[in-house]
Amino acid sequence: MVVLCPIPVTLDFRLKTPSGQIITPAMSGVEPNVRYVMGQEVCYYRLMLPALPSNPAGSHRGTWTAFLHLRKPSEILADLRKMRDDKVNFAEIIRKLREFAEKAVPYNLTVHSYSNLTMDAALRQDGFAPGAAVHLTANLWEYRLPLRNTAHVWADVREPNGASATLTFSKTGPGAYAADWPTSRPGVYKFVVRAEGYTSGNTHFMREKVLTAGVAPRQRRQRYRCAHSALLQSADPSGPE
Repeated sequence: MVVLCPIPVTLDFRLKTPSGQIITPAMSGVEPNVRYVMGQEVCYYRLMLPALPSNPAGSHRGTWTAFLHLRKPSEILADLRKMRDDKVNFAEIIRKLREFAEKAVPYNLTVHSYSNLTMDAALRQDGFAPGAAVHLTANLWEYRLPLRNTAHVWADVREPNGASATLTFSKTGPGAYAADWPTSRPGVYKFVVRAEGYTSGNTHFMREKVLTAGVAPRQRRQRYRCAHSALLQSADPSGPE
């Protein structure tokens, strides 16, 4: 969880776990899975879940809450005394404190999260003319290993003329799924590949990825072949003068 703020030293930034426990900057380094960093115009928490090994169930999945308040002047002054040796940074913070003494302090809170369950999806075309098949694959990974549980994998297909359909994938191996789609007209085919199921911890998940396939008109491809053949003949030194 990242907060952008011109004077982060003035912020009281705390987190509440799904079970209601409060995580503060003072816990950084004390709790092995909690790290708090403050820079010139940024402060952030980096957590590895479960954040609190003493309460793994209550500091993992669920709803997390971020609290942002302005700190008391005495707390800010205590931190400023520790920064006196860095004269350039100290002077800049004093300037900003004066600037925002009588107006609101701006901030931006952003949350980045990464899951141990991922989906890789890809497609391959037999050709680029109408009638060529599109081969789609999807692989589900949990902790960098194929997902053991069976999932429901499908693709919502939109054809060049706007028609839509659903394509169901078949399981081909551990965590691996595949399906084929025959093209019938030129244009762009859009495939929204989706997967739904349960992790090894019995937690529900959904993943999706968008893929596209392009098919060219036969007439345009024929013109390209003719132009390409003419170019090869003109470049052939053994050809007619």
